[in-house]
Amino acid sequence: MLELQNVIKKFGGLFAVNDVTLSVRRGEIVGLMGPNGAGKTTLFNLLTGFFPLNSGTINFKKQDIRFMSPEKLCEKGICRTFQIVRPFGSITVLDNVLIGALNRSKQVDEAREIANENIKLVGLAPFTYKEANSLTLGYRKRLEIARALATRPELLLLDEVMAGLNLTEINEMIDLVARIRESGVTLFVIEHIMEAIMSICDRIIVLNYGSKLAEGKPADIAKNSEVIQAYLGEEYELA
Repeated sequence: MLELQNVIKKFGGLFAVNDVTLSVRRGEIVGLMGPNGAGKTTLFNLLTGFFPLNSGTINFKKQDIRFMSPEKLCEKGICRTFQIVRPFGSITVLDNVLIGALNRSKQVDEAREIANENIKLVGLAPFTYKEANSLTLGYRKRLEIARALATRPELLLLDEVMAGLNLTEINEMIDLVARIRESGVTLFVIEHIMEAIMSICDRIIVLNYGSKLAEGKPADIAKNSEVIQAYLGEEYELA
């Protein structure tokens, strides 16, 4: 579904993403890990049209998407969430999600049906007519997911949707991610919470200093010495 070849993004002389090649297959949940500053969110920004590439190629369903705007990519079937959730606070949960649904349907009644479907999917039905500002962080993250899902994406990029949540909320989010996959959406997920990313992903890609450090099944990544050192430091002694 998604193919990146030799992607490079520089800011001045700094390589934020350095010669990264990866793919995401339809139906997968692929995790993207790495220490802070590894280039994960920059990579998401490249995939969703927020940053231009310096070089390399990005294909979505075999189509070159390097020069498409975020809204055009959304229409093509790629949508994302952000690390810092920013709902439209003074309007209702329903109206927030309706904004996403209107990307897919220009008929308000149909868009409202799409919005309600996704509000129910993420577990926000009791808050449908509440202002977004009244929600807790965990529910605001669900709202952002619902708004993204309302655009009817084929590929959904989740950027640290579990950050700041308590254990119960994390487990509920893991269940939600599984339900999203069951609905037919392919997922590419940035997450720092190791237990979560190991439990939900079919495959994990690790970035470090902008370059791809490792790729493999969660069990293999968990015992990879280079990955462990990237997270814990060169002086960490493996048991």
